Amino acid sequence: MIISDKQDLKKCVKKIVRHAAVSDTHLVFNPTTDDVGIDALLSNVPGGRRLLDEQGTEETLLSHDALSMYSALDALGLSVQHLEEARTLQESYSREGWIREILDIAPVRKVFIEFPFSQSVPAELSDDRFVPLVRIRPESVRITKYGINWKSEAEQIFEYAGTLGTRHLMVQGYHEQLLSYCVLPLCEDQGMILHLWFDSGKEIDRFIRLAQAFPSVRCILHAASQEEEHLIDAVPPSTRMMTVISNPNHYRDALAALGLSFLPFCSDEKMPEQMLGRWIINREYLIDALTDHYLILARAGYELTTERIERDIDRMLTVNLDAFCE
Repeated sequence: MIISDKQDLKKCVKKIVRHAAVSDTHLVFNPTTDDVGIDALLSNVPGGRRLLDEQGTEETLLSHDALSMYSALDALGLSVQHLEEARTLQESYSREGWIREILDIAPVRKVFIEFPFSQSVPAELSDDRFVPLVRIRPESVRITKYGINWKSEAEQIFEYAGTLGTRHLMVQGYHEQLLSYCVLPLCEDQGMILHLWFDSGKEIDRFIRLAQAFPSVRCILHAASQEEEHLIDAVPPSTRMMTVISNPNHYRDALAALGLSFLPFCSDEKMPEQMLGRWIINREYLIDALTDHYLILARAGYELTTERIERDIDRMLTVNLDAFCE
């Protein structure tokens, strides 16, 4: 069916986005040991218990954390007015079953979860949608009286990644020597994928120049919220670099500059419940941004169909990342 009416268009986009699977590029959660459930959620959200205690006050609670928490609880069918009943419902699940329920409700295709380099390796992950991400920090590099043996560091990182069964490395904190002499050569030699975080526009520009010496390395790039617009401008769509947009206020700029070639979700949360709430909020921003862009096409005579829109959204939310990581 060809869609041209604004209201019909928004209904179509909303329905597709709300039912489509999404991939989260970063969750700070160990599925074997970290807490899940209502009490842990309230403890992890700043002022979580106070938010629930004050729901009957005159002030409407509109903070991002409050909206995320309420959205997650509602999606999971847990009543904030009857916490004891909600706890009983949650406790009827096994730990693995509860995590699986959260991922199903989102729904999630894959979630990258970080494991600090050299941390003990879990015997088995509770869900095959979890993808281990080896976190490497510059301060974790071992310095001996002879300096740094970058080859040895790379070998140990590769061995640790092998025990996790992953090809994904994550560097937090820009360190040119670590990237130049260890991580980028390792990624180039072993076909590993680099996930990199930037805190400033200067770091972004320096890395773009550095990466030219490693043309086969694939990179998934994140930036601090205030630097995402710089990242959008600096990294053109390519087969070796993917831009992640975690601030939903930047979706319109990303669509205008990158089309569908960016990754629209990085929860950066500590619990699956928080990830669920964050996606519920972010996808409403994405629905509005996509509708506005599609509307311009429709008014220009472009034939938009439900099938075309569904294909586009699937590509943005999961297919692009799957293809990039093959």
